[in-house]
Amino acid sequence: KLGSPRKSVRKKVAPPKLGAWEHASLEAIVGGSDPGFREIPGPDSLERLDADYGYGWYKVELSNARSGQPFAPEMGDRLHFYVDGKLQEVMGFGPGAVDGPTDLRLGDAAVLLADNLGRFNYGQRTGEEKGLFGHLYAVKPVKLPKAKVVEERSADPFEVTGYVYHRRRGDLPISQTFTWELKGDPRLPIVVELNGDLKGTLLLNGKPFAVYMGSQSAMQQRWTLRVGEHGWVGGKNQLKLSLLAPPPAKVDPQRQVKLYQATATLTDGRWWFRPWGVPEASSYGKLPRTLVSQPAWFRTTFTVADASVPLWIEPRGMTKGQLYLNGHNLGRYFVATRDKKRVPPQQRYY
Repeated sequence: KLGSPRKSVRKKVAPPKLGAWEHASLEAIVGGSDPGFREIPGPDSLERLDADYGYGWYKVELSNARSGQPFAPEMGDRLHFYVDGKLQEVMGFGPGAVDGPTDLRLGDAAVLLADNLGRFNYGQRTGEEKGLFGHLYAVKPVKLPKAKVVEERSADPFEVTGYVYHRRRGDLPISQTFTWELKGDPRLPIVVELNGDLKGTLLLNGKPFAVYMGSQSAMQQRWTLRVGEHGWVGGKNQLKLSLLAPPPAKVDPQRQVKLYQATATLTDGRWWFRPWGVPEASSYGKLPRTLVSQPAWFRTTFTVADASVPLWIEPRGMTKGQLYLNGHNLGRYFVATRDKKRVPPQQRYY
């Protein structure tokens, strides 16, 4: 005979009480006056600047745009753009960011906080760079002419890469090839952007230079073409998209390809970099009555009476940041954009 199970008793445990909050300002970093900035030759990825994870700070001299909108085609994944200590724009991928050319108020210099959101662990995007590894440009959109479309054997993507997602060497089906005749400014680069659930190889003047595998890439991809690179020449050029599979219904490849012509380089002055890190204990002080709308660190203490029950934090009223407990990195939270739009789904961080 089995006995009746004992009724479980749920303990009622009061949440820990938080002590007084302390504050560490990053005003000197955001304003560009912090002595921790070291000069670098030019734009470079976080990895090559020994910042393999998380964030990094760039400072750069700016040139005034002659025409066009500021654009950072060579970056990953998010870039907070500060001028005179004030946030002008969040550029890049994810909620609250502008992923394309934007309107910015430019000054003599800018401080840029680069945010690495993590890396792909499969597919065509493995090994992607993070941070700001190319210049900011003023750009203007270039209207693509109508493509010439032919049915032919697909270009070989393995001429570009040793691995193609879900493809074998020699597997080159008969499919559509889209060809555009275009001409760019030989003094400045042109940016090719590809969107949508397409799969194919991009060629410039008959030479493959990129492979795009559609939605598997999780976001659009861009390639910056300069004279002398990928077969780009100063006169007429021929851009091709050779599909590896038919496009999905209602997807027009003509509408998935965008071009931008750079009209000026905005960051051709001096560059500096500062690693991102947790501030020293001596950097903290009393919480100011009025908080400046800038990145900052906040610290408090609490005592746990019973460690046998779960503990979590709900960063209500916050936006995006990083959590540390006793010096251990718990990870990032992202509950709202800077204009207070909610970012689901997570609200509790254990």
